[in-house]
Amino acid sequence: MTTLEVHSDIPFATARHERLVGDLYLPPKRDGAPVALVIHGGGWMTSDKSTLAPICRLLTQHDIAAFTVNYRRIVEAPWPACLEDCVSAFDFLRNPDFLARYGLRAQSLFVVGASAGGHLALMTALSRPPGQVAGILAVAPPTWLEVNTPCCDSYLFTPPFFATFFGTTTPPDAQTLYAASPLSLVDAKSPPLWLVHSRNDLLVPPRHSEALSRVYQEHQRPVRCHDFDGPDTVHGLWIDNNAPDRVLTPPAQAALTEAIVAMRLDKP
Repeated sequence: MTTLEVHSDIPFATARHERLVGDLYLPPKRDGAPVALVIHGGGWMTSDKSTLAPICRLLTQHDIAAFTVNYRRIVEAPWPACLEDCVSAFDFLRNPDFLARYGLRAQSLFVVGASAGGHLALMTALSRPPGQVAGILAVAPPTWLEVNTPCCDSYLFTPPFFATFFGTTTPPDAQTLYAASPLSLVDAKSPPLWLVHSRNDLLVPPRHSEALSRVYQEHQRPVRCHDFDGPDTVHGLWIDNNAPDRVLTPPAQAALTEAIVAMRLDKP
């Protein structure tokens, strides 16, 4: 069995904050391999780059290199700091010298994220110039922000949450919320999109992916939805959500594999 090559804690913007490092997962066949920026979730408030290690390993099994990164969470700096950090990671990952150091070549990148990381993956990729993003894989992503939107979390999307998110004591207006929502960025040049969502998700309900898919279709952009029946009402991704070393549930792994294969073939 080939040992997976992982380079840990690579700094990409530590002059800004000490958290801003990433782990690079390299596939056995790396010459000309696609490269993906991977962004973790945690309600924009918790977790770190290790959270999506199982998805990084899955990407490498399909000959995609994965760079999973930390960002400043909203408890450390309010929006849009986390987005600025993800954009910095994206730009860092496109640096030819960095790619050459690890035997990689990539004109454009995939951007991958789950939950809050799915939101950040979408915001990052949809805000990049045409040609820089090969495609987006978003897992259970919040695609619009709205105060008191229905959610099984008693804190998420409430006025106190948004006070922390935006770092202000005044409630955000509709324009501010819309500007921080992926739905606002879709246009006629948006990159191909693959969505993975559990039908049983109550934390970020499937209507978020459904709404984004409709907007993509309205702009005649390629989009594919990979739905699955998760075993819980969170995202259905992990056998044990609280385990230090998370393991993908079989339905989630099957849906992710289907999406990654489609993404790898570039046939949305």
